[in-house]
Amino acid sequence: ARHVEDLRQKWNGVTAPPIIPVAIQESAPLSFAQRRLWFLHKLEADLTAYNMPAVYPIKGALNIGALENAFSEIIKRHDSLRTAIVEIDGQPRQQIVPISEIEIPIVNLTSHSATEVEAEIAARLNQEARHLFDLRNAPLMRLTLLRLAMDEHVLLVNFHHIICDGSSLVIAYRELGLLYDALLNGQPADLPRIPLRYADFAAWQESWLQEPAAEVQLNYWQRQLANLTGRLDLPIDY
Repeated sequence: ARHVEDLRQKWNGVTAPPIIPVAIQESAPLSFAQRRLWFLHKLEADLTAYNMPAVYPIKGALNIGALENAFSEIIKRHDSLRTAIVEIDGQPRQQIVPISEIEIPIVNLTSHSATEVEAEIAARLNQEARHLFDLRNAPLMRLTLLRLAMDEHVLLVNFHHIICDGSSLVIAYRELGLLYDALLNGQPADLPRIPLRYADFAAWQESWLQEPAAEVQLNYWQRQLANLTGRLDLPIDY
């Protein structure tokens, strides 16, 4: 804590303004993290390094309708999960779009042997890892349900990193479980209100960059990097 306080003093007491909700009509700016990913996507059109595929085994009775409705509610609840990245006047913007009810494609593997099932899961996971998302079309996520038996399924999920990260998925899956249970029991899910959207955070970042306080940060790093000499040799072949 003392170290943090010393750094604050060193940076002339610069503190970030609070994040507040903003009125978003048709589009919002990208966050710095999103802008980096958008730039890489523009740089390499067939880039799939930022896919986030995962496999979830499900044992026991599964109500597929409730699962689809739970995913639909999660996407409605979290704007970033129904965000597309569009270009307006050459600049990338977040575009939050309405999404209809989610339908999860089902692949029936009940007649397959264990070896065939294992190979099919591996092949589909590899396919998802190589899937090329079109950032202009939301949702930037994909779902597939593999049915191994009436009481055994495998759920394949794939997100593009530009709309979520690991911490986000922890929240989404926890809420998904609460929504699924609530739908099965015919009760409302006890979920907290969301005071801020990711678009609010991105707008806050952009506005802070225009503030005089940002100049302090920029000047600091310009001084730190001003006299670098030589080069950093790294093996880049593999």
